[in-house]
Amino acid sequence: MTKLRSISIITLLFILFLALLLQIRNLQDNLIASSHGVTQAIPPTPAPSPLVIISEDIPIGDSPFKGPPKAPVTIIQFCDFEYPYCQRAQKVMNQLLQRYEGQVRFVYHDFPLEGIHPHAFQAAIAARCAREQGKFWEMHDKLFENQYALATNDLLRYASELGLDLERFRSCMGSERYVEAVKQDIAIGQELGVVSIPTFFINRHRIVGLRPLSTFEEVIDQELAR
Repeated sequence: MTKLRSISIITLLFILFLALLLQIRNLQDNLIASSHGVTQAIPPTPAPSPLVIISEDIPIGDSPFKGPPKAPVTIIQFCDFEYPYCQRAQKVMNQLLQRYEGQVRFVYHDFPLEGIHPHAFQAAIAARCAREQGKFWEMHDKLFENQYALATNDLLRYASELGLDLERFRSCMGSERYVEAVKQDIAIGQELGVVSIPTFFINRHRIVGLRPLSTFEEVIDQELAR
């Protein structure tokens, strides 16, 4: 009887220990999210914003893109690798590229919010350095998958996991040769009225925030029917 009671006490203490570990883990997750400018891993859906038709053409330059260069519909996204809304938007963009294969071109523009995301600008540089070795989209996906771990050592680890030449990647990161290019993306966005992200331009239609897939489909279908 005494032995059974001892076993029960040990089991109870073990359960309490596991519960304490879980509480500590949740607290750590909340602290990590807070340090990156968000209060939870998956933020609430932002309030709907009206569609706006802009008059000016949007410069693309040599920005990275997916899809045919001369597709009838171009989606330009202004985003930040450290922002959860932008992470969630990638699933929507991938669905659109699959549904409208051959008809849509997706263009990525940087818009790091340095005030609340201390690693976002460096992450944008890392993606451009990976692009030198033909791995922009692979690094793009890595950064969004690990957006709470974007310190320099993390970026070097992702470069290694992608099979990049680490010395070349490290040299690129240290050269600052893409700093002005990222700043130019920000300036273009500001000229177009981008004040929050993600912001999308489907041809000349502006959509602000993460919207349902159907919202993007409606605009794309309208553009394809023109």
